Amino acid sequence: MLHMQLAGYLRTKAQFRWLLSYDNNPMLTESTWLYAHTRMAPSRVDREMLGVRSWPLTKRLVKTRYSASGKTGKRDADELLITTLPPSTVPVDHQLRELP
Repeated sequence: MLHMQLAGYLRTKAQFRWLLSYDNNPMLTESTWLYAHTRMAPSRVDREMLGVRSWPLTKRLVKTRYSASGKTGKRDADELLITTLPPSTVPVDHQLRELP
């Protein structure tokens, strides 16, 4: 529930650009309750009263060495980055890959 509330706020009410990182899970980019959208979608009232913009959502995958559990050592994992930074500032290269 908290993930959906955060996603709802970031997609509709955030007044400043943001960057979010999650362990990659297809549900994050497939669910319209989360981050399936390609742009922020503020209401007319929030656009006019709060100045909320309709920035594009840029999504990238980053290969990381994951070791949070510490039980089995490090393993490769994909981290999902979602941001409203201008797409031109979020490169696509060997480290930051577009989603399939």
